[in-house]
Amino acid sequence: MKFKKLMLSLGTISSFGTVATAISCGNKTYDSTEKIEQDNEFKTYADKLEDKWRLLTISSEFKLAKDKTKFEDIRKEYLEKCWSNTEFKNAAYEAFKLYASDKIAENRFYFSSKALEWQKNSLFDKEISKEWIKATKSNLGELEPNKIPSEEIFHILWKVDGTQIRRNIEKMILVMKYLMISDKDTIAKMNENFKYNENLKYDIQNYHLLQYAVKNQYTQLWQRTSAATDETEDPFFIKGYSVISGIKEFNDFIEDSSKNKKLENNSPEKITQNAQDTQLLGYQGFKKNPSEYDLNKILKWSDDDLLKIKDGNKLTGFLVPDEKQLRTLEYVKTNNYVPYKKEGGTPVVAYVNQIVPISSLQEKDLPSADENKKETVKKFVLSFENTPYKDSLKKLCYIFYQKDSSLFKTAMHAYVKLGYKIRVDIDNKELLSVVKDLPFVETKDKDKK
Repeated sequence: MKFKKLMLSLGTISSFGTVATAISCGNKTYDSTEKIEQDNEFKTYADKLEDKWRLLTISSEFKLAKDKTKFEDIRKEYLEKCWSNTEFKNAAYEAFKLYASDKIAENRFYFSSKALEWQKNSLFDKEISKEWIKATKSNLGELEPNKIPSEEIFHILWKVDGTQIRRNIEKMILVMKYLMISDKDTIAKMNENFKYNENLKYDIQNYHLLQYAVKNQYTQLWQRTSAATDETEDPFFIKGYSVISGIKEFNDFIEDSSKNKKLENNSPEKITQNAQDTQLLGYQGFKKNPSEYDLNKILKWSDDDLLKIKDGNKLTGFLVPDEKQLRTLEYVKTNNYVPYKKEGGTPVVAYVNQIVPISSLQEKDLPSADENKKETVKKFVLSFENTPYKDSLKKLCYIFYQKDSSLFKTAMHAYVKLGYKIRVDIDNKELLSVVKDLPFVETKDKDKK
């Protein structure tokens, strides 16, 4: 793969208002009003540089403005033609659905209230308001609660800078592109210690995604949560439930729970084709490094242990407390279990999707670690291809970012290594000190090093 530096020069910036200073008093330093205002201006400039870098990188990755060299021309073509690129269009709306689902979970009227706020703050001009009303067939603030906005509404929000929708979705898209890189030369460029030989543990296909999933231990969880503070008030003990032998019995334990919602069939968080995912009560969402029921300890998480797993069905199931492992629905139907630990009365009513790769279906031919040997070595590597999540990998990328926003910085540093940078010539020393350490910025100061 050919690596081409994407360098954009933004010209010389010599003036940025009056240079402010900090006020010192004793052993404390206080920012003057002028300095606070200037610091905010500098931070805004740094944020705008990042916006430009992100737009340029995505434009290049999706080939959205390949014939343009000036930023404004690239931006114009990007905003006008991005929806005619099917790959980008689908990726962006899939990311938005997960973003919107998160917001609605916090506030079911989120987009209605935000639309009114954006109009009040003059972000929605008359033309945008007309488009909104046409798309929604209703006035601002009258969107159906708990419903993810349509793709048409998303496109409207995308156009308006102040909504921050485009900024957030672009970050999700860039993280997805990074995690799903499957070219060994690109991976080697991004990772100094990467070696493509028999010691490889992760498949090249979606290499960074596999590596991240194993390291960060994610689960999707359904569980019983009781609002009762005393066992005598807990329906679990009052009703005297006995065993779990399937979905109905599991739900019987949860129906009086403080959180007994289901995962909807059309939810963007649906990541397997298992019917029980949308039939079980007690849906909790995704957990990173899950401490619930010691899942981060009792489930297998190491590379070596996961390579021993050949059956993807072992990643999903009911948590049988005394066996300390997940059991499939078919197993539970014939092997009923008591949902509490023998050593205590604490109920354990939980269903888990463990989101990790397992052994590849076929052995891979890999070069010998000894460069003097020409023969290849056959070995199994970690892969998602034989897991219930194989068709939801883009979703996983977006979900991981929502749980771990530092992934964007990781992706940024990786793309900088490919040469995606912005050159800025700045004479103002205070402003230079703010932007010179941004990983994607090249300055005269950096050139001298």
